[in-house]
Amino acid sequence: MCNRQELILNERRVLFRPCSFLVQEMLIAKRDLKLPQFFKKLARYEAIIIDDIGYVQQNREEMEVLFTLLAERYERGSVMITSTFRFQNGANI
Repeated sequence: MCNRQELILNERRVLFRPCSFLVQEMLIAKRDLKLPQFFKKLARYEAIIIDDIGYVQQNREEMEVLFTLLAERYERGSVMITSTFRFQNGANI
């Protein structure tokens, strides 16, 4: 939470989305063959905060778009992931 507030207070462009919403947006963009354009819009943000990644068990297609996003952001912009999921259960994410 503190990092998010610092980014915002320092006037950084930050996108905060619950994981389930972000994944649904990406699936719609993928279905409409607009995933590259969706990622281009996300590139405007210095940081993307994906909230509560462990809340809902993701299926294969959902995990695919999520990992595609992470690959797109690699060395281009920051990604922060939050979860209330216990670390011991990390293999189940």
